[in-house]
Amino acid sequence: MAFPNKRPKEEAREEGKKPDWVIRARQSPGSEHFMTAGVAWNVKVNSKDALSVKLNALPVNFDGSLLILEPLPD
Repeated sequence: MAFPNKRPKEEAREEGKKPDWVIRARQSPGSEHFMTAGVAWNVKVNSKDALSVKLNALPVNFDGSLLILEPLPD
């Protein structure tokens, strides 16, 4: 499958805007403990709803599963 050279036009994120979602992953397969692996923002891409994702880390032995959750209140 070929990917186009140009990215779809994305709605720009405001500098310093708090993320709409928090991305978490198990620290190891079968573990009850989760780590924060990144964040995501709601965006519009070509007039369609989408998520812009920023992953900061992945746990050792990552199995490919992530949870996208609402952030905890301040």
